[in-house]
Amino acid sequence: MSFDLTYEIRDTNRLHVEATTTIVAYNLDTSRTRRLSDLERDVLARYTVPWPQGPLRRRQ
Repeated sequence: MSFDLTYEIRDTNRLHVEATTTIVAYNLDTSRTRRLSDLERDVLARYTVPWPQGPLRRRQ
């Protein structure tokens, strides 16, 4: 499973960078992607907030 991390880099109120990074769980032993555990999903859910509508465009 993957999830998107969306972020901004600002200086005071001036926006310099707005980006999204897709993060994928990976198993180093098998050299394959893996599903997130229930615990990992629960921890991530604590920090999940809706991204406001704006100029950031999702790639196709």
